[in-house]
Amino acid sequence: MREYRVGPGEDIRLGHRWEHHARRIVFDISEWVKDFGAGTVQLLNQRQSDTSPYPVAVTRTDPDKVTVNNTTGTLVFWDVTSVDTNCQHSKAELRYYRGTEAAPEFLVKSDIHKANVEEALGAALADAPQEAPNLLDTILEASRRLDSMEEDIAELKADNVLFREYLSNSNAAPV
Repeated sequence: MREYRVGPGEDIRLGHRWEHHARRIVFDISEWVKDFGAGTVQLLNQRQSDTSPYPVAVTRTDPDKVTVNNTTGTLVFWDVTSVDTNCQHSKAELRYYRGTEAAPEFLVKSDIHKANVEEALGAALADAPQEAPNLLDTILEASRRLDSMEEDIAELKADNVLFREYLSNSNAAPV
């Protein structure tokens, strides 16, 4: 994966259409941390065909503990996926909130970048996903199905007890 460092307000080249984990975009937020103190980062991307932005998974380094291209500082990494490159243009907004991830206080800084994707010569081998997967909805649906299964099992156990009682009271031979 190739890394591309992006400065404030600079345009971002995300790669070619449908590329997946071919590029890592690097943002340096050391000045934000210095100016505003401890905080959390959020990256939103809105493709030109989308009505609203979607959150992008990012990773973050601790200050002065990593060197990328001989630079130390607090860095944010965006590993670009096929969801992000399934468009021609988008806007990405990096946001910095004071406070912890569990309790962000308020937005103190943001930076918007135009993002561009180069067209591919042909279609991808597999269709790129149209939306970022919503892991929370998937987990909640699985939990609902599990609750439903537990209720079904409890009903089957109750029916089994009633059936055994019926058999013992009716002097019928078990099937």
